[in-house]
Amino acid sequence: MFSSSISRMESIEQRVREGDHYGALQTLRTLLVRANKKNKLDRVAQLGRDGSVVLLKNNHGTEGLDVSLNLIDLWEQSAQKVTAATKEIVKDINDAYVEGIKDKIESGRLNARFLDAAIDWSKAENGCGEFKKGEPMFHHMAAKARIRSGDLTDVCHHYIHAHQPKELAAFVFQSCRTQSDRDLYLAGTIFQLLAEENLKDANICFDTYSAICIAKKTKLNTPLYTFTKYLLRTLERDAYPLFAVLRQKYADDLCVQPNLNVSLDTVQEKFYKVKPKKQGMAAMMENMFGMFGAPPK
Repeated sequence: MFSSSISRMESIEQRVREGDHYGALQTLRTLLVRANKKNKLDRVAQLGRDGSVVLLKNNHGTEGLDVSLNLIDLWEQSAQKVTAATKEIVKDINDAYVEGIKDKIESGRLNARFLDAAIDWSKAENGCGEFKKGEPMFHHMAAKARIRSGDLTDVCHHYIHAHQPKELAAFVFQSCRTQSDRDLYLAGTIFQLLAEENLKDANICFDTYSAICIAKKTKLNTPLYTFTKYLLRTLERDAYPLFAVLRQKYADDLCVQPNLNVSLDTVQEKFYKVKPKKQGMAAMMENMFGMFGAPPK
C-alpha cells in the first residue's frame, strides 16, 4: 500500500510538471474524499501534505490552497488533534508557500488564508488544540505571511498569540515613522498583552522595544511611553490605588485613541477585579433602575 501511495503521488507530480495541474487537483480531491470515508487519517494527512507541496512548489498557488484548505477541513471534521506530527505537516505546507510561489505578495496572501484556517482548527473550543486563541506556532507563521502580503492589519494579533514578544517589539518599531506614533502603537500592543494577562511577554516586549530605541539613539520621553513603563511596574504588585492615580494623571494622553482606555478597563478587571464605572447613557439607566428598586444589570 505504501509503495502504491508513492507511485500515485509520483504520477500526480508528473501531471503537474506536464502542465495538467487542474487534472492533478481533481485526482487529489477524489483521493482525499476516499481516504476520509475509509477513516484513513494517516493517508489523508499524507495526501494533503504531499499534494499541497507538489502544487505549491510548482507555483500553482490557487490549486495548492484548495488542497491545503481541504486537508484542514477534513481534520476539523474528524476532530483530529493538534500533535507534533500535524504541526510538522502544517509547517511543511507553510514552507512550500514561502518557497514555491514566485509572487511574494500572492504567496503571503494565500499562505495567510491557509494559516487562518489552521488557527481556527487548532483552537481549544473545537476540541483539537490546547490554546484558546489557536496554536502559537501557526500564529507565528501567520504574522510572517501577512508581512509578506503587505497586509499588516492582524500582524500584532498574531505575534501576541504566537508568544513572540521580541519579534513583536521589532515589528512595532519598524511599523511607524515618528516616535510618537511608535509609542502609541507600543502602548496599544502592551495593553493587549496585559488584557490577555500576559505580563511576562508585556515586559519582554517593552524592554526589547526600549533597547531598540536606545540602539537607534531615539529619545524615550513621550507621555505614553512613560505611562506604559510605570503601568508595568504597578501591575507587578497589588496596588490598585496607584493604578487609578496613574490613569488619572495621564488621562489626556490616553484619550488620543479610545481603544486605549477600553483595553485598560479590561486590564483593570483582570489584575485588580475592579469593574470600570459606567458612564453616559449606561450610567443613567443604572441610576433609573436603582430608583425603581430593580438591580442593575
